[in-house]
Amino acid sequence: MSHFIFSIFFRHFIFVFHSVTSC
Repeated sequence: MSHFIFSIFFRHFIFVFHSVTSC
């Protein structure tokens, strides 16, 4: 379960990071 949450958090972090860098 913990790994699943970590995966979601990591993916969200990458998405935000990519969005910020693109802007």
